[in-house]
Amino acid sequence: MRNTIPGQEQVKVAVYAAQAHSPESQRQRWQDLLASTLIGLGALVGFWLS
Repeated sequence: MRNTIPGQEQVKVAVYAAQAHSPESQRQRWQDLLASTLIGLGALVGFWLS
């Protein structure tokens, strides 16, 4: 049998729920990733053309 503190499972669920990303933060992360990718590709093209 496991030694658990009463209410420990509810705390774990609350922590997992708090770690979920909001749609707005996910959109911002995708925009940052896209911007970084485009900047990187632009740098590669600029290096290749020079």
